[in-house]
Amino acid sequence: MRERAAAARRQIAVDFPGDLASGALTTETAWREWFFARHARLPCPVLDLATGQCRLYEFRPVACRLAGPLIQIGTTRTDPCPLCFAGASDAEIAATQVVVALPEFGEPSPEAETLIALAL
Repeated sequence: MRERAAAARRQIAVDFPGDLASGALTTETAWREWFFARHARLPCPVLDLATGQCRLYEFRPVACRLAGPLIQIGTTRTDPCPLCFAGASDAEIAATQVVVALPEFGEPSPEAETLIALAL
């Protein structure tokens, strides 16, 4: 996992949208979208490539726990996980949406986001 995380970090370092030293992603939507589209085929470093299963499943970070169904917190909605929804229709994906009402916490902070490869 460490070797794959280091290799992923090297690959994304040139055009990482944010502060590579801290791993914090930028809030600039266009830059983030371009970056994620550019690196869409880069597998997560903890994904077992033979089985497609997460090797850190029990200890996965919140970002990974939110991957899969569409989750909406306030006005922020997660994107569907392409691995979880391979071959699913838009209607099937939309049917998984969960809305979480957490008014006392307000909107999630995009400044706190990072990538698994950088967290490792």
